[in-house]
Amino acid sequence: MRALALSLDDATVAKLASHVAGLPKTVTDTPARGDLHNGTNLYHGKCGACHGGTAEGNAALKAPRLAGLDATYIKRQFGYFRDGVRGIHPQDFPGRQMALMAKTLPTGRDLDDVIAFIHQQGRAR
Repeated sequence: MRALALSLDDATVAKLASHVAGLPKTVTDTPARGDLHNGTNLYHGKCGACHGGTAEGNAALKAPRLAGLDATYIKRQFGYFRDGVRGIHPQDFPGRQMALMAKTLPTGRDLDDVIAFIHQQGRAR
């Protein structure tokens, strides 16, 4: 992917970004199960400042939209950040921040609760 991305000029990247931004929002067919009350509290306390109050993302902080993403994908990426697979490059400031934050959720059940909140946001749109 990197090799392909490096071959694109700025105009092509802008066209591609515009196209992707115009795609319909994804909605998960089967929302994750979890404690929405706990997930809401944890999300707003740990995630919302960067990823937005409704998991819509924040381009200025390079924090992607989470609403609509598959639970398995979110769990896998979260684990990569927590375990040092992602967010370790010295120039990846947003990734390094996420790697730090990934260590703040106490249990896997808490992650399931946060994902349930995120899925609720994806369905509300």
